[in-house]
Amino acid sequence: MRIVMCATSFLPFVGGLEIVSDMVAHALAAAGHDVTVLTLENGPAMPERGYRLVRRPGFGTALRVLRAADVVVMQNVGLKMLPPVLLSGTPLVVWHHSELGDGVDRHAMRKRWVMRHLVAANLGCSDYVTANLPDDRPRATLCSPYDPERMFEEPGVVRDGELVMLGRLVSDKGFDVALRALALPGGPLGDARVTIVGDGPERVLLEALVVELGIAERVTFAGRLGGGALRHALNAHKVLVVPSVWQEPFGIVALEGLACGCSVVVSAAGGLPQAGGPTARTFRPGDPEDAARAIAEALAAPRDPAPEARLAHLAAQRADAVAARLVALIAPHARKPARKAA
Repeated sequence: MRIVMCATSFLPFVGGLEIVSDMVAHALAAAGHDVTVLTLENGPAMPERGYRLVRRPGFGTALRVLRAADVVVMQNVGLKMLPPVLLSGTPLVVWHHSELGDGVDRHAMRKRWVMRHLVAANLGCSDYVTANLPDDRPRATLCSPYDPERMFEEPGVVRDGELVMLGRLVSDKGFDVALRALALPGGPLGDARVTIVGDGPERVLLEALVVELGIAERVTFAGRLGGGALRHALNAHKVLVVPSVWQEPFGIVALEGLACGCSVVVSAAGGLPQAGGPTARTFRPGDPEDAARAIAEALAAPRDPAPEARLAHLAAQRADAVAARLVALIAPHARKPARKAA
């Protein structure tokens, strides 16, 4: 199949959506599909990944690429990329990695109109996102993948850390909730320690909070880690905590923790429980006492009580498995070959 993936932002800008776009495009190409990524993101040439990458194409170039495709997969609704897509006449499927919510600004209204009238199908990155997509177009769930080449269990690593949290240090991520759970007087977490991996505008406030709560000696701020250092940090801890207080569309970090052998505890927000899978423990978002309960249960339980369930969940979210499901979902909407004259 000839597939064009439209991604407003792309590598080298590093974020969850950019990494997902690269992973899936690479997996599609490895499976034998003809894949081109169109992006508005400037950047250097990338190592060969099996797909063509066209950065900031002119209108004519974009139109030629799109007209040669059987189907277009757009990562979220990118209004700036829509004109050549629509003019090409190639069927459009949008894979939504966030929800629009109830905003009434012009951009949100235009995106909703596109979702209802101009697409062949809408895909959500979790059941939570899919449930909020228009139901007058075909819709389905295609969960975001993780990269098993980046995140895996490392042999020989001593798992002597207790808790680890990972992400951008912003209020939506709920790190303060987990810290308050850690500090509950007489709470179930005792003297448990946590490592916080990441950086962001809330770091100074979180550092002040741990002093205020009297737990500074139990909290390590590791800063931003990537690549092998991040994988090693996850492998060195028993429990990954994802305490978001907003409705996360999915939560690839939960998959990465599972892949590195951590038990996973997530807030029951948005798509996080689905990302955590059948072995994850959940707690009410924003509730330190309920968070302390779930975290304590994870620390007390065997590290990997249901390895078959964890590994089956991870296998379904490998990039190659997600790419195969994407093909199955977009194939019914792809451009049909022209009939030959009798």
